[in-house]
Amino acid sequence: MPTNLFYLLHRSHHPRLLVSKFPWPLEWTFEEGEQVFIFSLDKHGIIKVVGADTAEVELDNGEGVASILWSELHKHFTPGDFVEVTSGSLQGQTGWVDGVKDQTASIVQNIVGKNNDLSNIKVSGTPVSTT
Repeated sequence: MPTNLFYLLHRSHHPRLLVSKFPWPLEWTFEEGEQVFIFSLDKHGIIKVVGADTAEVELDNGEGVASILWSELHKHFTPGDFVEVTSGSLQGQTGWVDGVKDQTASIVQNIVGKNNDLSNIKVSGTPVSTT
């Protein structure tokens, strides 16, 4: 499922869609051991098992492992992470995370031979992967 369709369905807030299991969007990449943020729990965790419609996530607070729908996850970024935008108008852009505030990552773009530009990318709406 493409990312834009995934988020359109999720943003409809239809009760049946919010609890439905969807496969992760085609452009997303998640791996075991990756840090994520869980919207519904307002917590961070580490992916232990990658499934088709959910991820098994070990919660940082020691509460154990929880099965989380993909629509409730996004990657956890910290300043200095080198990332690549994997869909949307900035697809293919790479750069370093300058900061994250309110689910928006500021990324200093890596443009060879040009001045580096700062872009603000909404983390929950545009897949970004660490490289």
